[in-house]
Amino acid sequence: MDTTVVLTIYKEDPEILEKCISRVNKQLSERDAEYSIIAIIDGWDNSKENLTLYEIAKRHSSLVLTTNARNKRKNLRAMFIEARKHNILYETTIFLDSDTIPSNDETIT
Repeated sequence: MDTTVVLTIYKEDPEILEKCISRVNKQLSERDAEYSIIAIIDGWDNSKENLTLYEIAKRHSSLVLTTNARNKRKNLRAMFIEARKHNILYETTIFLDSDTIPSNDETIT
């Protein structure tokens, strides 16, 4: 089953984000299906902290969006528009907070 994972990020600890996103990417890459990871960094400014989060997300994601809107509907709408433009919105979409780290024996779908 082709899958899109939408990962919402807001003022996350970089180590936790790295664990979360790398584990999700690893699990999805082991399956015989298409997948994408879309990271949305909310509360965006050009701070060192946000730039660090951006670099982590960029390493493991198909698409990284940044926003300072603090408006969940607006952010989700923008994400769906961008995902469609990049042809990475698959039949199953999973929403995941950036501090949720799947255990090794849990599967994403």
